[in-house]
Amino acid sequence: MSKIHVISGPSIIFPLSQAFLIESNGEYLLADPGCGQDALFTWLEQHEVDLARIDILLISHPHPDHVALSKELVEKNSHLHVMAHKDAIPFIEDWYEFKEGYADFTPQEWLIWEKHVREPTGFQNFNPVDEALREGQSLVVGELTLNIIYTPGHTPGHISLHCPELSTLLSFDIDLTSFPWYGNKNSDLNDFVESTQKLQQLDVSRVLTSHCRPLSGQEIPERFENYINKIELREQRIKALVMDGLSFQEIVDQAPIYGQIPFSIFRKFEQEMVKLHLVSLGLHDELIST
Repeated sequence: MSKIHVISGPSIIFPLSQAFLIESNGEYLLADPGCGQDALFTWLEQHEVDLARIDILLISHPHPDHVALSKELVEKNSHLHVMAHKDAIPFIEDWYEFKEGYADFTPQEWLIWEKHVREPTGFQNFNPVDEALREGQSLVVGELTLNIIYTPGHTPGHISLHCPELSTLLSFDIDLTSFPWYGNKNSDLNDFVESTQKLQQLDVSRVLTSHCRPLSGQEIPERFENYINKIELREQRIKALVMDGLSFQEIVDQAPIYGQIPFSIFRKFEQEMVKLHLVSLGLHDELIST
């Protein structure tokens, strides 16, 4: 039997994400254990999958809702082989490196953020990675081939997986929701769009993402089109605010990305995404300096 199991927790929205257990001929690969501690271990118990049978833990990118339980899983299963793209590894292995590239939070904002993330996910800081993955590499799980596709932009080192035998794409945080997210200090908007367009060209019958239900059939091209259009609409909105003579901070106050900013942490993300659009428009240096 060959199958990709989608494991969801009480929510599939950050700070939780879906985990994926790839099974074929008695071999297992677990990708992104971010569904929450209770959800993951309950699912494994109910489906009679012994943790010791899982040989590979793959991390798609260095965000806590995807790294999540990796430290605990390695402690429970010492032979578990952890993989991630080479560009993601510095941020996965070093909490301070991660924080430096994530956001310019104040100490109080970091305390709020950590509480918001740690309690639902069971996140215990990051864990050493055993193997660096690269573009074009293929992993074999039983009868399944998993082709590594380098899809940066959301973060450095973000990867996707293409399984031709199951005509399935795992695009992780190119999540095809209504809210494309590239709000880290080390996000890159051009890379994000190019990565999304790269995946859009694949001919697959199913797409699995970290934060929405499985997609199939005609809804796949529709979701990709809507996702890219959402980014273009944001840029048009920001360009209009520039034309109205607003400064950088005034544009951020208008919240052209989020629509409204519930508290200061989201303002930092809004600011980073607005900044990336201004770079795309060639207006970053002019507005940031004013």
